[in-house]
Amino acid sequence: MVQLAERLERAIKAAGIAITGVSIGDHANKATWRVAPVSQQAAAQAVIDAFNPDDPAHVSAERDADAQRRADDVLARALARVVWDELQKMQPKVGQTPLTLTQFRDQIRTQVRQLLT
Repeated sequence: MVQLAERLERAIKAAGIAITGVSIGDHANKATWRVAPVSQQAAAQAVIDAFNPDDPAHVSAERDADAQRRADDVLARALARVVWDELQKMQPKVGQTPLTLTQFRDQIRTQVRQLLT
């Protein structure tokens, strides 16, 4: 479960306010919630005041973000495998000419297109 500070930081950044972090003093007292840099406190205060830590949308957004991270990880591993396979093919065998960079790139593109279709 994502902590209150992480949820608040995401909400403030989603509002377009450039912060580097948040600090939660008393969970029940939003007047003790601070942002860094302090010069952004006034800009962030409206988001802080309206922030509802129990909003179910936070859980839904966290689940979506987790699913996207998993999908990105699967894709990254698949692409790494393609690159590894193509690198292995680049090793010239006796009597073979090594692949050029253009040939290598084209083979990678072909493999990636096959993965994505």
